[in-house]
Amino acid sequence: MSTEDHLILNSLSVMIQTGILILLLGVSNVTAADLALGQPANMIFPCESEAALAVEGTSAGCAVTTLLTDPWWRVDLGTSYVVDVVDIIAGDNLDNEGNLNQKCGGPHTLTSSQEKSFFCTPGIKGRYVNIRIAGNNKKLAICEVSVNPNPTAQSVTFVSTLSVNLALSKSASQSSVSFDGYPVRAVDGNTDSVWSSSSCTHTNETTDPWWRADLGSSQHVSEVFIVNRVEAKFRLFNIEIRVGDSLANNGNSNPRCGGLHSMANLLKASFYCKPRKNGRYVNIRLVGSSMVLTLCEVEVYSESRGIL
Repeated sequence: MSTEDHLILNSLSVMIQTGILILLLGVSNVTAADLALGQPANMIFPCESEAALAVEGTSAGCAVTTLLTDPWWRVDLGTSYVVDVVDIIAGDNLDNEGNLNQKCGGPHTLTSSQEKSFFCTPGIKGRYVNIRIAGNNKKLAICEVSVNPNPTAQSVTFVSTLSVNLALSKSASQSSVSFDGYPVRAVDGNTDSVWSSSSCTHTNETTDPWWRADLGSSQHVSEVFIVNRVEAKFRLFNIEIRVGDSLANNGNSNPRCGGLHSMANLLKASFYCKPRKNGRYVNIRLVGSSMVLTLCEVEVYSESRGIL
């Protein structure tokens, strides 16, 4: 893949007259705040008005279909973007007019003339944004669609393979070391979950034990993938993940990705920062007393691996 510049998207707002809504995403070179403004739009035929009315920058005119089965509308952003906020089906596929791309959330209901932003977690990458009402004898009327870049994120350049593990072979620290369970074991690229394979970390039994990876520089972080220890999965609960540039409180005061998570019954799991966090340090901490933190591998990604 050649080098491409992508923007992290934050929201897509939709004003629709009525209906149950499914959104799809498929990628633009537009740098204005509204990435959909004036972009090519299409919709199912027959229709009562033009698809372009939904991306003209005003809700005065609406793109309207006739009564149909699964009526749809689509805008081509021109190139691929990562979308965080929008209920969408996302991708680069135009099979079935783009309606087979990955769906993000939904279906959703909007009342007449309601304007609403939709949230996609994890972020989904794509060029085409589709809106569809599922069902028979449905009429789709869209008055305006806007797609907005994340105001806190910078443009990101992704080269060759996008799914780069940012934590691999980076320096790591933790609150304490027990049984030679050194912190670097979690970033050695070995996902073996058996303790005897010498690929898992281990802290003392303590209150709020933590582990931290230093990515070397501030990065966008979307996904943190964790491999648990197979013999002691039950220990990994009340997991707190934090990402930021501060080492105050050993990095444990940086912004948190979601709430408290559990892997007590899981060997492997991904956790998502919604919206993406920016930071050099990725902390994993168990909240509570008499806790032992053991991690057999930690991988960190700027984009979610499942959408690449």
